[in-house]
Amino acid sequence: MENTTEIIVEDYHFVLQKFINLTLFGKVTKPNFSKNNDEIEIQKSLLDFYDLLKNQTTEKNNEIINSYYKTTIASYRKKIKDEDLVDLMNRYGFSNIRILNNIFRLFDTKDNLKEIDTKKQDNEILEELICTKEFPDEMKNYLHVQFFDFLKFIPYESKVVTKEHYLFLVDRYVRQYDYNKVLNIVYQNFDEID
Repeated sequence: MENTTEIIVEDYHFVLQKFINLTLFGKVTKPNFSKNNDEIEIQKSLLDFYDLLKNQTTEKNNEIINSYYKTTIASYRKKIKDEDLVDLMNRYGFSNIRILNNIFRLFDTKDNLKEIDTKKQDNEILEELICTKEFPDEMKNYLHVQFFDFLKFIPYESKVVTKEHYLFLVDRYVRQYDYNKVLNIVYQNFDEID
């Protein structure tokens, strides 16, 4: 029997579209595709990033990818509005990643289940998210998992993104992952993600 999960897209889900826009085009605003212009140039820093990856070892590539995403996430944090932070917290709050984080916390506390207060933890994450200029670790992990395989879907040799490809990326990453997909990413079972 096939497991079918209905995926609902709420308004707050679109906060991740801003991350896609920033990664591809260097701006959080939606790209302006039109009838006459169904492709937009990829930002130079992303193209430079790809060029840098071409001539490196796998280990060095991992360092470069992590550094690039740390820079992108820091830039994303600076460019989004306060309401985007609330939307991002909603995304995290209803995500499977939050569930996994809470499961891992249970393992850390062992027999002391009374120490786990998810509402208090969520409030602390939200407070840190709003009051600081950096993302809390939970939010960084959430963004990292959401976009872990993002790079493989960006045209490697192309200098443009078509409207069709952009809509594919938005559809793929704006929606929530199902439980199995999250677990496969966490445990690096990449052949079972799609």
